[in-house]
Amino acid sequence: MLAADVFGDCETRDAAHDVLVLDYQHGGFLAEDIHSRLLPAIESFAPDYFLYGSGFEVQPDLLNEIARHTLVLGNTADTVAAIKDPEEFSNACQASAISVPQIMRNPPDNKKDAWLVKQIGGSGGMHIKGYSNDMHLIPHAHVYYQKQSPGIPFSYLFLANGQEIKTVSFQRQLLAPQLDIYSYRYGGLVYGIEFSSELQRSIADAALKLTKWFGLVGLNSLDFLLQDESFDVLEINPRLSASFSLYPDGPDLLRMHMLACQRLDLDLMGFPDQEAASESIIHLVVYAKHDLVIPAQFDWPQWVMDRPLPGFFVLADTPLCTVLASAEDAIKSEKLARQRAIILQDELSHFATKRNYNN
Repeated sequence: MLAADVFGDCETRDAAHDVLVLDYQHGGFLAEDIHSRLLPAIESFAPDYFLYGSGFEVQPDLLNEIARHTLVLGNTADTVAAIKDPEEFSNACQASAISVPQIMRNPPDNKKDAWLVKQIGGSGGMHIKGYSNDMHLIPHAHVYYQKQSPGIPFSYLFLANGQEIKTVSFQRQLLAPQLDIYSYRYGGLVYGIEFSSELQRSIADAALKLTKWFGLVGLNSLDFLLQDESFDVLEINPRLSASFSLYPDGPDLLRMHMLACQRLDLDLMGFPDQEAASESIIHLVVYAKHDLVIPAQFDWPQWVMDRPLPGFFVLADTPLCTVLASAEDAIKSEKLARQRAIILQDELSHFATKRNYNN
C-alpha cells in the first residue's frame, strides 16, 4: 500500500509499504506536490485504486488528475466541487426543507448579527474566523460568510450509494481554540452519542435528501449544530473523515465504503444492525505546547495514536498526536482523555526546543 498524508506518522508507516509526506497549505494539498511527487509515485506503484480523505476540497480538480492514473474510489471531483460550493449547497438544503444558516458571498453589512468568514473547501476549523468589518481577507472568490447559529457541533457518519443511505454513527465534535485566532480549530470527536429516535430520523432524512441531490457515494459525514431537538446543517464532508477512525469495525466499514462507491445495493453488504453504543469513545487531538523534537527512545503510552517519528520537529500549536479514551459515558471519557493529554504534555515538555531557522 502506498500512503500519502501531511504527517507520515508511525501508524501510517506501519500500515503502508511506502509513505509520502506532502505539503499542505491553506486548507489543502499543494498542486505542485501532487504533480511532482504523488502522481509519479502512483505511476511507479501502480495501485488498483485510490482512496482519499481531506485535503482535496480546496482543489477538487486534483482528483481528476489522479483519476487519469488510477481508479479513484469516492465522490467525483464534480460532486466535491458542487457540495463545497456554499451557494449550491445552501440552495439544495433550502429546496429540500433542510434548515441551514444564512450565507453570503460578499461581506455582510448587517452589523446587528454575528457572522463567520470561511474558506470554501476548508477543513480542520482553522479557516473559520469571526467576521469584522476591518479584517484582512483573502480574495472573496475563496471565502464566504455564514451567519452564526446557536448550538453544539455534531457530525453524522453515513454510507451512501447515490440513492440510499445507512447510518453508521453520531459524534460530538470537540474544539481546540487557540486564543482568539483559531476559535473553531478541530479538537477531536466523541463517539457514543445517544439521540432520540425522532431526531435520528430527521438527521438521516436530511442526509438522504442531500445524497440524492448530489449523488453521494461511500462514506460521508454531515456536520450540524444541535439546539434542543432542532438542528442546522452546516456542511457535508464528501469523503473519508476523522469520524471513520472511531468506528469499532473500521476494516469492514472501509470495505463497505469501497463497495458503496461503486453504487452497489447497501442491503447486500451485510451492514450490521445499529445498536446503542455500550461505551463512549473519544479521540482528542493534542496540540504541542512548545516547539519540540520527538526523542528517539520516547515511550509512547498505549492510548496514543498518530505518533510522530523520532526526530520529528513539531511546532508549537500544531497537531502532536491523538489521545484515546473510553468510559461509560461521554463526560467521563472526555475527562479521562484530557487528563491523559496533560500527562503526555508534561512528559514531552522536557524535550522542548527552539527551531533553528538558519537551516
